[in-house]
Amino acid sequence: MHRSRLDEMLSDIEADGYLLDASQDDANQLYLSGFTGPDPFVTLYADGEIHVLVSGLEYGRARNEALADTVERHADYDYEYGGREERNDMYAAFVRDKGVDSVLMPPRGPVGTADALRDRGIDVTVDADDRIQEVRAVKTDEEVSAIRAAQAANEAAMRRAESMLAAADVADESDDAA
Repeated sequence: MHRSRLDEMLSDIEADGYLLDASQDDANQLYLSGFTGPDPFVTLYADGEIHVLVSGLEYGRARNEALADTVERHADYDYEYGGREERNDMYAAFVRDKGVDSVLMPPRGPVGTADALRDRGIDVTVDADDRIQEVRAVKTDEEVSAIRAAQAANEAAMRRAESMLAAADVADESDDAA
């Protein structure tokens, strides 16, 4: 991951951090957090660090798998089963605990989260250019190596499957009818 490019992106926009409220299905969320959480969770990139806020159910796995500098759970903010307002209070407290007063959010981010943060005094700017996608598009040497290794493994598996199919005996369906 290009943390230095993320820092440049944020300095150009004059935001303290980049906030995502999404599941693993969002490519930017997966890239930034490195976590495959099936339910939406919050990731904040600020001051060169990645902070993740997840439910208690995902906490243990997130601590082991996420690329985050810190992983926190809802219970750390006295939230477990509250309503929307309590959840939004938790999000604002999480952001403020990281010393962040302004965030950039992607255009696909939940409007409810953006509005709730604004209502709680946090400036939210929509990243209309989806700049994190631009950062994600340029691969590091390590990412290129991982892609090459995955492609080589994929090609080897395909060759093996082809050889297994070529060596297989095919039953004649007309023999089964007799």
